[in-house]
Amino acid sequence: MKRIGIVVACENEIISLLNSKFELIKVLDEAPYKTFLYRIENKEIYISLSGIGETSSSACTQFLITKYGVNFIFNYGACGSLTKDLGLTNVVFISKLIDVGFDTSSLDNCAKHAHIELGFHKAIMDVNDDLLSFANEKFPSIKQVICASNNIFIDKKEEKEAIFNEYKALICEMEASGIYLTCLKNKVECFFIKSVSDTVVGGKEEYEKFATLAANEALNILTEFIKNY
Repeated sequence: MKRIGIVVACENEIISLLNSKFELIKVLDEAPYKTFLYRIENKEIYISLSGIGETSSSACTQFLITKYGVNFIFNYGACGSLTKDLGLTNVVFISKLIDVGFDTSSLDNCAKHAHIELGFHKAIMDVNDDLLSFANEKFPSIKQVICASNNIFIDKKEEKEAIFNEYKALICEMEASGIYLTCLKNKVECFFIKSVSDTVVGGKEEYEKFATLAANEALNILTEFIKNY
């Protein structure tokens, strides 16, 4: 049986999943993360609420891998749009990641944001090509995008436009790079499904209004993805 871990950052992103019609097997109330064990068809699903940010998501990912032996990690939830072409609740798959909060270029004489210690000589890190091919086959209408991952919530239009202009990233969020790098070190596959909660001209107010709705849209796709994977 496949063991799948799902890392969710916020309460407003996880609530619909916990209220779903999937079969709840057990609540695993173990520190530091309360984890919910569900079954979807023939798959065991371990769901944990990580908290916001790369550090929290990385730690939660390692917890699910070490404690429960999951062999695949999904992350779904809200994201910010960096382009007018992505509107509220639009769902996307992350195909490439840039850890824009990480930079040792002055120390290691490497490219800006490159994780040279893990063998990356460029800032852009590719998500699993096989899974992206599967995603394209099953969900051809969903755009695959570059994501700028950072520990900072980007609130202002000017900041979003600057990130888009520098990296050609279409979305920004706060957990994906922590999950990706932890999975990479553990040789565990991961995949990211995001939905826009705040547009390029929106910020905190839009996020607070649309985060749950956006997460629900991402969850709908995640559900179909798991059933078919």
